[in-house]
Amino acid sequence: GSIAAAHSPMAVPPPPSALVAKAATAALLAAAQLDPAQLPALVRGADSAAAELARRLGGWDPSATLAHRHHAEQCERHGTALAAAAPPPSPSPAA
Repeated sequence: GSIAAAHSPMAVPPPPSALVAKAATAALLAAAQLDPAQLPALVRGADSAAAELARRLGGWDPSATLAHRHHAEQCERHGTALAAAAPPPSPSPAA
């Protein structure tokens, strides 16, 4: 989506790391609600899910390459959107 105001004609994508940060925060908040004795099983489950995702993407190296490429594309899109949404520079005062 966009982080611009609802009435804005410009679509400004969120920073590339926003989704990861929100997902990590959600996982930590969910874990905080658990009995501490359940945390090791939660961590094992997360490790298993990460390993399965990497396996489906062809291994750790291809997964990291895909993640890096996606991050770079998101950075470029974000920069382009911010540049388009920025107000024009103010004229410099006459000397």
